[in-house]
Amino acid sequence: KVKFPIILFGESYWRKVVNWEFLVESGTIAQSDVDALFFTDDVDEAFEKIKQGLNEQAEKGVLGHGFGGPANLKPEARYEA
Repeated sequence: KVKFPIILFGESYWRKVVNWEFLVESGTIAQSDVDALFFTDDVDEAFEKIKQGLNEQAEKGVLGHGFGGPANLKPEARYEA
């Protein structure tokens, strides 16, 4: 299973416009869904989070599955700017 960060730009906006706690409490989404969200106002921070997510998936050997990329990507492949 591929896990990848969901990045939401405009932290104060996204924390106000959606009541994440209520969605979890009502069973609409799981707490793990909220935990996967990455709120930021910084492009560089978002880019680092994307690289981190790609590298974690490459280390697990699952990168490429479901992304239209090569399924045989080697874990030693690293994503850098």
